Amino acid sequence: MKKKLMVGGVIWIFLVLLTGCTSGDWSSLDTEIVEHEKRCLALEKESIVAIWEGEDIVVTAIFSTPVPCYLIKSVSARQRENEIEVDIKVEREEGVCIECIGCQKITCRVKAPLFYPDINLELQLEIDGQKVVVQSLPI
Repeated sequence: MKKKLMVGGVIWIFLVLLTGCTSGDWSSLDTEIVEHEKRCLALEKESIVAIWEGEDIVVTAIFSTPVPCYLIKSVSARQRENEIEVDIKVEREEGVCIECIGCQKITCRVKAPLFYPDINLELQLEIDGQKVVVQSLPI
């Protein structure tokens, strides 16, 4: 009986230590661009909207750029408990571009994050190597 309790105790301690060591680690999430619109800034306001759509989170960001001619270089997302960070990097296209303040509207899908009642989403934009951080309301 003492051996069983001892083995059970060792297993329990191992599980507690394992859980303690892994909490706080970021896990990568599959992410894809759904839509990218670019145009001259008109009446749009810079914003971020994130909603649950089935098991995924759909994030739409509207932000300004020096000109409208930008391409998405990369998009990625990661999660740590109820925190999700979405990184979007854009770079100016080569060649001639219309001279106006640009507006980028990017919609991406973060696939199957772990569900929490309140998720804090942070969008990290990188525009020509300069980082901008935007936070949404809890989802």
